Amino acid sequence: MSLIRGFKSHREYSFLAARVLVERCALPPSPAMRLLVFEHGRHSPVPLSSSRTYNVSEVDAIMAKLFEERRLLSLDFSEEYVPICATEEIRIVASLVTAYHNSLVRSNIQVTRI
Repeated sequence: MSLIRGFKSHREYSFLAARVLVERCALPPSPAMRLLVFEHGRHSPVPLSSSRTYNVSEVDAIMAKLFEERRLLSLDFSEEYVPICATEEIRIVASLVTAYHNSLVRSNIQVTRI
């Protein structure tokens, strides 16, 4: 097999071709879930650590505190904003956000074996 002119290997060409294909195709955004607070005229993510997992009661407490401060909360699910209108909704949203956040943290933790 001959090499394609200008590339060191078929692997380098395949990688570039795949990258161009992804960039040119209008792929839908991957599913995402974020807890947002509306402040200063725009939605901002509620900061959660990207290096640790949370339990539902911790996220529930964060949300309850913001809700008591009369801050407007919403759930961003794949760029669809779902407002959180009642205290009864906090527990279920906290469960969803916690499960999603913890799965992301666990998937990013990598252990190298020697």
